[in-house]
Amino acid sequence: MLVASVPASAASSPVLPTPQQRAAVSQGALLTMALLLAVIASLVLWSVLRAMRHRSTKPIGTRSESDRTAPRPDPWAESGRRLATPDASDLEDTRTGEALSSDAGEASTGDSEPAPRNEPTDGPTAGPRDASQASQRPSWSRSRPPSSAPLVLITGAGKRVGRAMAQHFANRGCDLILTYNNSREQAETLARDLSQGGREVTLYQLALDDLHNVRAFAMKLGTTLPRLDAVIHNASTYEPTPFAIEADGIATPIHHEQAERQMRVNALAPFILSLGLAPAMQRSTLAARAGIVAMGDIHAMGHPRKQHSAYAMSKAALHEMVRSLARDLAPHVRVNAVALGVAMWPDAGPESLPAEQAKYLRRIPLGREATPEEIAAFVSHLALDASYITGQIIPIDGGRGLT
Repeated sequence: MLVASVPASAASSPVLPTPQQRAAVSQGALLTMALLLAVIASLVLWSVLRAMRHRSTKPIGTRSESDRTAPRPDPWAESGRRLATPDASDLEDTRTGEALSSDAGEASTGDSEPAPRNEPTDGPTAGPRDASQASQRPSWSRSRPPSSAPLVLITGAGKRVGRAMAQHFANRGCDLILTYNNSREQAETLARDLSQGGREVTLYQLALDDLHNVRAFAMKLGTTLPRLDAVIHNASTYEPTPFAIEADGIATPIHHEQAERQMRVNALAPFILSLGLAPAMQRSTLAARAGIVAMGDIHAMGHPRKQHSAYAMSKAALHEMVRSLARDLAPHVRVNAVALGVAMWPDAGPESLPAEQAKYLRRIPLGREATPEEIAAFVSHLALDASYITGQIIPIDGGRGLT
């Protein structure tokens, strides 16, 4: 039997692929890569098409038929839309993050304005506030360029001296933030008239004896307003707090609620407002810088009236607030006060009688009461122009303090 012998080197040598096999492998790799690229491209195209389906199909720059046929807005109507009257309770409290709401039985006197010696025209009222206005946002928060006009906030601007000041500042070209408490109808009428005259006006209902709400209001505006040029603390309350000891040794009951309310409205609320609004006032661009003007009283300057000790205390505290904040807020904010004598006679009470008025006028060297327009003109000068006056309590009393 013949056995063929194979050399050992020939048995261990590898078998090399033929050129045809190598070409087949290369084609397979190319096909696999092409397939992967096709899958990736399909995924990208699917993502783009999905995103496009979520977009509006309306071409950019085109208008619908309703847009083309809609009438052009009336400029006076647009001016009227600047008026907004949200309730201050719509503002969020920065401490809790919850919307504020006023108690239904809370007594409010925040829009009482100076009559003779700052006597009020509105008494305390109780009842729930109307929050229906809160859905409207104030004009300064709308998406349009801010006005370059000076912006002035006036408390208690519904009527009497506050109304005169709002009209005077508007005539000087200022935009306004006005607060009221009970004088809603008068405040809305005033704001509408000023708005239709070209001014931006925002209304807030704000009871100054609710210090929690006052704080939220001040801090919200102080951080939201692009700037604030002047604050006028006009709102005030005036109530007698009689005290006497009778012959039998029985004393008149002390009405501490009245005293507390006068301290809140006349002193604490202006203090809280001033500090809360100070950040916005520091952003004022006026040449004279921002100004705060408080409505004081000559009878808290060494001429106290009988049976009005709590009122005198509250106004004296207001005067000291002016002097203290003039240092604390300098040099960016000036703080002053005007001390009124008699500005407008009350509609009721003893001093509404001609005989009592004549008796008081005989003690005034100039022989008459001040007009609201005179007070408004001087207040606007202190607020906007008196660049080198701060920390002063300036009487507007026709010389009454001399007698």
